[in-house]
Amino acid sequence: MESSSASEAQTQKGGRNVNEGNERNSVRNNPELGRFEIEVDGLMCVAEYELRPDGIAFTHTVVPSELGGRGLGTLLVEAGLAHAGSQKLPVIPHCAFFQRFMQRHPETHDLVHPEYRHVIGL
Repeated sequence: MESSSASEAQTQKGGRNVNEGNERNSVRNNPELGRFEIEVDGLMCVAEYELRPDGIAFTHTVVPSELGGRGLGTLLVEAGLAHAGSQKLPVIPHCAFFQRFMQRHPETHDLVHPEYRHVIGL
């Protein structure tokens, strides 16, 4: 189990903590692999991205079926969009999960790359 000081340090680095039972998990940006990730019960949930000259393209989100319904995909999307916003990276939402989230959350519309606004119906 992670110590509270390690958890606090991770939160200060931008990780968002998720409580699932007695485990503490956090979303991590793994730039070497081009993804945001959460590990739960030994399974990896990921939101993959590509940095491009014109922004950040979110290409694929995976949450293992055993972990479905816990809101982990939403946490990945929120972390990815928060990162894009803080880095002033226009979002290119190729991933259907990102597209649906952004359609339902008007507060994210200003993050969408102007040439891709049609993808979420703007």
